[in-house]
Amino acid sequence: MNVFDASQDLLRVNALPTTFTIRNGRGAYITTGDYSGRQATYVAEVFPNRTAALQIVDGSNTVIASQPSGNVAVFAVPESDLAQVRQDTVLNFETSSYAVRVFQRDGQRFMNVFNKFTGQQDLNGTAASVAEPMFPYENAVSYVASGQSNGQPVEYFARIESSGRTFLEIFNVNGQRLFQEPGVGEVVVNIPEQDLPTGVESIDRVDDAYVAAVFGDDNTLNEVRQLFPEAFMDSSRQGDFINAGAYASQDEATLRVLELRARGFQNARVVFRDVRYR
Repeated sequence: MNVFDASQDLLRVNALPTTFTIRNGRGAYITTGDYSGRQATYVAEVFPNRTAALQIVDGSNTVIASQPSGNVAVFAVPESDLAQVRQDTVLNFETSSYAVRVFQRDGQRFMNVFNKFTGQQDLNGTAASVAEPMFPYENAVSYVASGQSNGQPVEYFARIESSGRTFLEIFNVNGQRLFQEPGVGEVVVNIPEQDLPTGVESIDRVDDAYVAAVFGDDNTLNEVRQLFPEAFMDSSRQGDFINAGAYASQDEATLRVLELRARGFQNARVVFRDVRYR
């Protein structure tokens, strides 16, 4: 990959190796480099309609830049890569360390797991199955696939709860959990009905699960409304609060919280709203 920064007249990435994977249901060429002296990941997304986009994130997963393509001079994406983009995504999410995608082809489930630190695919189109619901994930859909981690056989579990929360877990052959990390940001959900556990009717994409919340009374609400007129009193398992904006992405909610704190609302924080409570 090459990335030229036109605004700075600077070649940010120069012929670095790149890996193709699926992120958030979209094809992505990913390479790791640096941006002004800090580690950064460059993600070139491609779409079947011959458009593209570039995203740059630093080591803390903070977005440095995100821009769609103005025009595409060359679109010589291999058909094998585009075929992966067209496949039906069942579940797609990211954690701080991994990008996880479960997809189906001819009625079978498969799993991709991309390791952000190594820049490699831990799983690439590996056969997956629906795991038996067990405590504490009785109301979750869990997909499991076998692979290798640090030279030992392991099982990868991609989970989504009925609340919309996602997790990636890795277990060794003895059932010992080696890794667990919650999902962050956007989630793509298209769970087939036959994969749902008993008692769960559906698991849908959560478009507003992350709330920029301010804790206070009606007087505080009036103050918040001077900045964000759409604010209102809301509630969740955490109790009552002022909803100053609801988002599908935790990063978007965090930006609103930082803006609120800069305006004097120091008790503002991100609340994850369990959709079952609503």
